[in-house]
Amino acid sequence: MPAVATQFVKRWQFTSGPRIGGYYVHHGFVYGSKLAFVLLVVIRSLAGVRSALDVAAIVAVTGAATAFGGWWHDLNAIRAGRITIDGGSDALASFAPATYFSMGATYAAVALAAHRLLVVEGGSLVWIFPAGLVILCLIPTAVFLAVDPPTREFLRRSLAGSRSF
Repeated sequence: MPAVATQFVKRWQFTSGPRIGGYYVHHGFVYGSKLAFVLLVVIRSLAGVRSALDVAAIVAVTGAATAFGGWWHDLNAIRAGRITIDGGSDALASFAPATYFSMGATYAAVALAAHRLLVVEGGSLVWIFPAGLVILCLIPTAVFLAVDPPTREFLRRSLAGSRSF
């Protein structure tokens, strides 16, 4: 999702640090470690996950913590001038809560499903990593597109322009 917003739509830009285009080189590592840490704080032990209600609670709390933490981080990064977003912090409030919630919730759901399929049931190693990667990319991106009107408009114009050839 951040790559779509920075590289293609140019909805926001990073203003400092090592970048490839408008995207931080280390951004994926930052997100990966943040999501793993939040999940660790929420769950503490995979052995404690016994029911569908446990899974739902873990997914919801991880999503909420990621939504708040991501929004708070980006709000402070905007104030410090490290990120610029078209529309400023008000625009961030329009898409960050839902999008960042979807990142955390999807990460938690994929991690719990992967644990169940690899450790509990076994035998799914061949397809679990690519499936998890696709899910982790598609769901937050779809949520971002659903909640951010300027991005949807950009994509509509781009698609309409590509069909005119």
